Order: sequence, then structure tokens, then C-alpha cells
Amino acid sequence: MSGEYITTAEINTAMNAAVTALRAGDYATAYTEALAAQGLMLAKPRSNFDRDELEWAPEKIDSFVARMKALKQSVSGSVTGSIVQIPVRRLRSDGVEYDSEC
Repeated sequence: MSGEYITTAEINTAMNAAVTALRAGDYATAYTEALAAQGLMLAKPRSNFDRDELEWAPEKIDSFVARMKALKQSVSGSVTGSIVQIPVRRLRSDGVEYDSEC
């Protein structure tokens, strides 16, 4: 980062790294880089924001971050929500239900 002033080049670089990681199937890095770009966008004062130099629309970065987070979680096996246990029904060969202790 350039210190006091965040440049659009820094945001573009982070998003380009995110896309490169996505193409490589590295969703964790894609998420991290996109999150960095999102943070840079949030920290950049609007008065210093030249949209002509920015290759990524802010709302598209937000969408990309959300998608990469979901992909990263799906690959790592991380899910949200509750786990529901479904009882197992056991059937004899004649189709009658039975308890496994029988």
C-alpha cells in the first residue's frame, strides 16, 4: 500500500490477484484478495476516487467477496446451519420395519 493515499491501482491489483486465484481454484486466496480490495475501497475517501482508473465496480467487488466466501466454505467443508439427524428405518426382507436390537 502506498501509505496515506490508497490508489485505484492497489484495488485493481488485489482484484486481479483474486481472479488469478479463482482461475487456479484457490478460493481461499481469491476470497482474501477480494476482501483486501473491498477493505481498500472502504478506506479510500470518495473525494479521491477516480472511477475511470478503477477496473472494478464497488458493488461487483462486494458480490465477488460473497461468492468467494461461499466457494471457500464449500471446499473446506464449512457450512452454516443446523445438522438434522434422521432416524434410520430398517426393513426385513418381507418389508416389515424392525428395531436393530431384534
